[in-house]
Amino acid sequence: MSAPELLRVAVVGATGTVGRELIGLLQERRFPIQRMVPVATDDSLGLEIAWLGHDLPVEVEAPPLPELDLVWLCAPAPVALDWIRDALRSEVPCFDLSAALSDRGEVPLGLAAAPGLGWGPAQPLMAGPAGPALLLAPVLRALDRAAGLARATATVLESASSAGRPGVEALQEETLALFQQRDAEASDVFPKPLAFDCLPAADAAAAGPSSDRETRLVAHLTRLLSGSARISITALRVPTFAGCGIQLAVETERELQPAEAVDCLSKTAGISGQDFPTTRGSVGSDEVAVARVRPDPAAPEGRGLHLWLAGDPVRLAASNALELARQRFAGAEASGA
Repeated sequence: MSAPELLRVAVVGATGTVGRELIGLLQERRFPIQRMVPVATDDSLGLEIAWLGHDLPVEVEAPPLPELDLVWLCAPAPVALDWIRDALRSEVPCFDLSAALSDRGEVPLGLAAAPGLGWGPAQPLMAGPAGPALLLAPVLRALDRAAGLARATATVLESASSAGRPGVEALQEETLALFQQRDAEASDVFPKPLAFDCLPAADAAAAGPSSDRETRLVAHLTRLLSGSARISITALRVPTFAGCGIQLAVETERELQPAEAVDCLSKTAGISGQDFPTTRGSVGSDEVAVARVRPDPAAPEGRGLHLWLAGDPVRLAASNALELARQRFAGAEASGA
């Protein structure tokens, strides 16, 4: 069956942080859509989303899946799993941004800008990498091509938006409460209040010394790099509303001077060199900003670098999902699948 020229799509989790970003990008990049169905939980009953100059009501009941050509899942993982099962039964392609499938080796992990990591027309499911992996992967892949990547150690500074809309709302309430000298409303989004503080990404239920978040990032990067580089991640939650900053240290197999690394990264799609990139300044950008590329004196001579990365994981996740869907349906149309 050939892909339709205009697609009937649903965005599940349409009122969340990633869902809203994706819907905005679909309009901005003129993705070929005949019918848009925004879906959310009962908490969003009565809400509307702006779509091509008018307001669309948010659906709280699932539409008939055979009437759709594509589903993007931006809802929490437990909700997404039910949709995934129904989509497979209905043979409707499904892209998962919920992390419900991203740890499963049998489900491809997509990176639109990387050869061999696209979404083919024969693949019913595709998962998106964790947001910080979308900052790290293009940089590490470029350095690996230039000099072979032996080791990467990253400290990831994640904002409240990495916990979705509830994270942003929790930080906002905590901040206002401190300024107003009152107790903040109880929230279970973060293990402790985040406002004016910094929290380690520690999971009481984690199986090992690393948190689930850190373990997932390492696993995603290992799959996206397809090499033997050793990767270590430390994740922190910082009291910012959006954006992500990463302090990265790499060791290469061959000598790579800072100027050579800057030249290599400047020629890589999706990466921009900046003098002083900030996490706030990166919000809304489709690129990963790289700065402070300098030698690592603790690494073997000429084979170690420090870098600072700033980017918007929400924007990058939505953009990656959109472009992978564009690839899939372009491939289906070309192959007649």
